[in-house]
Amino acid sequence: GGAYNFFFLYIRDMKTFVRWPSSNFWQRLFYSSGFTIFAAFLIAISHAPLCQWWFLAGLAAMQFIAIKEYVRLCHAKGFSPASTLLSWFSLFYLLVYSLATLYPHLAHLPMFLLFLAAFTTPLAFLVRQQGAIANIALTVFGFVYIVFPFSLIVDINFLPRLPSGEATTFWITWLLVTTKGSD
Repeated sequence: GGAYNFFFLYIRDMKTFVRWPSSNFWQRLFYSSGFTIFAAFLIAISHAPLCQWWFLAGLAAMQFIAIKEYVRLCHAKGFSPASTLLSWFSLFYLLVYSLATLYPHLAHLPMFLLFLAAFTTPLAFLVRQQGAIANIALTVFGFVYIVFPFSLIVDINFLPRLPSGEATTFWITWLLVTTKGSD
């Protein structure tokens, strides 16, 4: 009887760990699948002439959505990062970084923009407010946490073929599908 009781106690306790899908599971699954297919399409056409700008526009849109979500989470915890400044600098940085990646003679522009952002971010908090240091830190962290990885996607996508002859677009698509699939 001991093993029999242990088995049923184990099953009963496992019910607390099993989560049923949320009420909007199918809606989230539909939108997530559509997003993944659209993003994979943008990645696939990104090397065609004049289509690289569609890829960058899609990447900028995803970055903008990620920043809005980040700012929303910060507001939920009672912080107020400079969301407008973060959104605009992120957009400009992605654009400038993309130009520097596609046209190597513009390689100095991303560093100039980072230098400009380092001086203007504290200016957004000159008005006395409670928690200004935390808000500056969250603004800078949001930039580093979201924008740098997105700019690295630009590097990975527009790299020439890997030494093995493999296209880099496969790896970005694989990253996207595995990330969204495990979400």
